Amino acid sequence: MSAASNDRITLQGKNILLTGAAGGLGRQIAVTLARQGASLVLSGRDRAALTTLRDELGRSGSRAEIVVADLSRAEEAEGLVPRAEEALGPLDVVVSNAGIEIYAGYATHVRAELEATIGVNLLAPMLVVRSALPGMLERGSGRIVLVSSLSGKGPNPYGAAYAASKAGLVGLARSLRAEFHSRPVSFSVVCPSFITEASDGMYVRMQRAGLRAPRTFGTATATACADAVLDAVLTGRPEILVNSRPMRPLLALGELFPALSSRLLVWLGITSFFRSVAEQRGRG
Repeated sequence: MSAASNDRITLQGKNILLTGAAGGLGRQIAVTLARQGASLVLSGRDRAALTTLRDELGRSGSRAEIVVADLSRAEEAEGLVPRAEEALGPLDVVVSNAGIEIYAGYATHVRAELEATIGVNLLAPMLVVRSALPGMLERGSGRIVLVSSLSGKGPNPYGAAYAASKAGLVGLARSLRAEFHSRPVSFSVVCPSFITEASDGMYVRMQRAGLRAPRTFGTATATACADAVLDAVLTGRPEILVNSRPMRPLLALGELFPALSSRLLVWLGITSFFRSVAEQRGRG
C-alpha cells in the first residue's frame, strides 16, 4: 500500500478483517473483497455460517480464516485483532460491518437493549479500531472502513438507539480522519439505506411482514453496498452514501433547517412507516 492514505491501492495479497461476516451483507462484502485477491478473517457469532462462507471462498481460490467472536462482549472485541492477526498475519484493512437494530417506541426500550445496540454498533468498532491502529501506523499503511447507515446521517423515529449508534460511527470516522490526517491510515464510513437481497437483513424481514418503505426513501442492494465498501477500501474515500435515490440534498436541508426534519419525515411517510415497524413488533 502507498504511504498516502488517499491513494488507490490493490488488494492482491492484502489481509482483511471483516466483522459481521456471517450475515447476508457480510457474505456479499466477503465475496466482493475476495475477488480482488484479498485474504480474509471472517468474524461473527455463527460458526456454521462462517464455515460455509470460508469453504465457498476456498473453492474459488481465496484464503479465509474464521475467528468466532461475540462483539456484544467488550473483551471479545478488544481481543479480536490479535486473534485475527494470529490466524492470518498483520492486517492491512479492517471492515467493521457487524451491527444490530431494534425498532421500538423509545420509552419501551429496556436498558439491556440500549446497552446491546451501543455495545455492538459503536463500542465494539471503537475497540477494534483502537486495537488495529498501532500496527497499521507502525507498518506505514492501513485502511479502516466502518459500515454505518443513512440512519446515522439524520433522524430515525422509532429507531433512536440505532440512529445514535450509527451517528457515532460517522463521528468516529470524521474525527479519526482529522486526528490522523497526516498519517498513512485512512478512515472511511459507508452509509447504506434499507438493504435488499440480504436474506437475514432487517428490511427483508420487514418485507416478509408486509411492510415496505415509502418509495421516496429509496433502498440499496447488497451488491451496491459491498461495491461501496470495496470503493472505500481501494480509494480511502471519506464517506459513501448508498441509496437508489439522491439523499444528500435532503440531508443538507435537515442540517440547514433542523426544525424541518421531523415534518419532512411525516410528510414523506417515513415516520408512519417506522411506527408500523415498531407496532408490528408490539413495541410502538
